[in-house]
Amino acid sequence: MSDLKNAIHEYLGVIENSLKLFEQRFGRRDVLSAWRQGVLSKDGMLTDDVEYELHGVGCYVSSPSFDIDFDFGPGGRSDGFDLWRLGKYLGQFPERFPEYQDKGHLEAAFEQLIKSGMISQKFPEQSSLYFFE
Repeated sequence: MSDLKNAIHEYLGVIENSLKLFEQRFGRRDVLSAWRQGVLSKDGMLTDDVEYELHGVGCYVSSPSFDIDFDFGPGGRSDGFDLWRLGKYLGQFPERFPEYQDKGHLEAAFEQLIKSGMISQKFPEQSSLYFFE
């Protein structure tokens, strides 16, 4: 269980680093608002080798070392996650996360975090994302 907790923290750290790139490049972290205001285009480059694409309430960032897809939560929160996007991220690193390459094992570990009260859907009426308690 703690291994998945650490993996989720890594995933959230990559999101945070991606938002720092937005801030460095465009001077803003509120990327959805900036996109809707016409300040950001739907897709583009954050650095010479990191690109992004905005979608719905989320963002996809691609670099030579990782791809990450994430949704923003209520109020633009960036600390939310869901099983599908987390699984896609962890699936890129079988050597670091071998136990989570099996979908059933990942689902069971995720469910255990829910049952333990470590994570929950804090805003179920607004978002399907989970957050740490």
